[in-house]
Amino acid sequence: MPNTSIALPDELIEDTILLTRGKRVILDHDLARLYGVPTKVLNQAVKRNTDRFPEDFMFQLTKAETDPRGDYFIIGRKPKEFREFDCIELAVEYDDDGKVSGRAMISTYDNDQYGSIYGISGVVTEQRISLVAKPVSDEDVGYHFEGEFLRHGELWRAGRSQPVLKGRLSKIKGGKTIAEAVVKFRIEYLGC
Repeated sequence: MPNTSIALPDELIEDTILLTRGKRVILDHDLARLYGVPTKVLNQAVKRNTDRFPEDFMFQLTKAETDPRGDYFIIGRKPKEFREFDCIELAVEYDDDGKVSGRAMISTYDNDQYGSIYGISGVVTEQRISLVAKPVSDEDVGYHFEGEFLRHGELWRAGRSQPVLKGRLSKIKGGKTIAEAVVKFRIEYLGC
């Protein structure tokens, strides 16, 4: 019988291990990536063979453990072109199929006044966020953000200084991009 074992670098495996509920775990999508199969295929194989695993071998994360609702603030020094940028606020809901849908709002703070720009269009999933906040008039600025959630959805375990969201933030005026930066965000008010 041929040897079908896979030799993977230790760092590759270690980077996928998270601490959840006091246990070291690998999430299904990371395990599937390590084996080179789609997550759906891995989960189907596990379901067909549940009798082969110990009872405490796997568990389902709760919605609270993967809930992206909250206020996201840029970590570190803000790029000078984005000094007025305060935060991204996410409000999400889960449908019966477990899919995430929601809305986003960008808050600004300039000249001692808070302002809000609602995301006109956008997509929030468990892994990615994409939003376009269009300006009200040509004199105002809008924003475009494309990013991904870090920490494999484990936002609730992040400390106040740990990044949970990373992506490209663009400032738009008059239909043209006037500034761009790659930024990381920390989260406050998780699940509010």
